[in-house]
Amino acid sequence: MPPKEVTPGLALDSFSCPHCGAFADQHWFRTFVRSYQRDDNPSVVTKDDFTKAKFDGMDDEKEKKAFLDFFKRFTKNEVTYSVVPYGETCNWELVNAYISLCHSCDAFAIWIKDSLVWPAKEYQIEPHEDMPPDVKEDFIEAATIIDHSPRGAAALVRLAIQKLMVDLGEKGKNINEDIASLVEKGLESLRRRVSTRCSKICPKARLRL
Repeated sequence: MPPKEVTPGLALDSFSCPHCGAFADQHWFRTFVRSYQRDDNPSVVTKDDFTKAKFDGMDDEKEKKAFLDFFKRFTKNEVTYSVVPYGETCNWELVNAYISLCHSCDAFAIWIKDSLVWPAKEYQIEPHEDMPPDVKEDFIEAATIIDHSPRGAAALVRLAIQKLMVDLGEKGKNINEDIASLVEKGLESLRRRVSTRCSKICPKARLRL
């Protein structure tokens, strides 16, 4: 029997990890923030920051071990944590911002309110091979943004359908009138196919056809 799939949700003890896909226990963290010093700014950490020269220049064995441990974590998951030896004072706790840690792959996920914002969910929805190029472009864009902006995805789908109506010989100005015209021409099956396609692309958005 295949392992069950549980959609990630805020405060759940276990769910299917959005990183590795394994059904695993999750550990939850609160988020505290501390401002940068005046001459310090955010930057992206890359593997280039881990040089042998930097390691060889460390005299303290504990510092070397901490460096290697961090390098191992970073190699596995580029969004990870570093250990601050003496701790820092953080008086601000973010509200409605949480972090979960997968016990299977040790990867973090970031949540805002009850929505998973990282890693972003990707929908593998392929356009039909006969779809016109200009319609296909809007179709693909709608599929990529649906999780972050269902309304935006619905608007793109509507635009794609308008373009499709023109390709089918209609005016492309009013979707309902165009589809009604197609139905009158005996293309009821097309209406059902379009409606089904839209519901697959935009399960979170209602599009009236």
